[in-house]
Amino acid sequence: MLSAEITSNPHYFDKDSVAGKLLIYALSFINSCEYPVNAENILELYYISNIKPDDISSFTTVYGINLYTEEGAHPSYEAFIKRNEPYLITLLNLNKIVKADCRSKKVFLFENQMVFSHMCEALAGMPVSMICTSGQMKTASLILIDLLCQSDCRLYYSGDIDPEGIKIADKVIARDPLHIIPWRLSSEDYELSISNEGLDESRIKKLEKVQDDRFQEVIEALRNKKRAGYQELLIDFMLYDIKENIADLIEL
Repeated sequence: MLSAEITSNPHYFDKDSVAGKLLIYALSFINSCEYPVNAENILELYYISNIKPDDISSFTTVYGINLYTEEGAHPSYEAFIKRNEPYLITLLNLNKIVKADCRSKKVFLFENQMVFSHMCEALAGMPVSMICTSGQMKTASLILIDLLCQSDCRLYYSGDIDPEGIKIADKVIARDPLHIIPWRLSSEDYELSISNEGLDESRIKKLEKVQDDRFQEVIEALRNKKRAGYQELLIDFMLYDIKENIADLIEL
């Protein structure tokens, strides 16, 4: 729509065109950020620049998180919470959300959809708040995470213990290291979740770009054993952690 209005060609600013790349460079300069490396980062750049992007395909799945507009608590999401059901939030839905919060001030983030679904069933009716990021972070997940950090919530991020999973965790935590905490991503957890899937050198090399020092021990373990660890094998431990963290609210 922006391209059509300015040039009469709706594809003029397509991200792979010269004009599209120049636009992205300009927006990166204006927002004092690096040139985005993938489609989701470009989407986020458009969003923060007040250029309305594709706001339907970017979504996140949540459980037990209160969302607020200028008028107060959003009634639709309050109904899902009351019914103990997870719900989808698109980037379009987030356009009018000014605040995200939760009763416990603790939010548990899962990379894996099936693990998240299992947690929703196992913890149904409990005062727990969770997000499923579905692998690589979508802009909707990142915007929601930022809103929760602004509400002074503590976010516990867990994912697969392999090079790709550690890289995602590192990227998420870098947004707000004070509020976002690695969860079940230690070298001890790696031993509990290790599989028979081997890691080749091209995948292990990805660990060189991880910045957070808290991952150094597990990175060393991955380099030594060259096998992937999976979140599914830590479900019982994660359930225990969550119940311990919300025990005081359950007793009320």
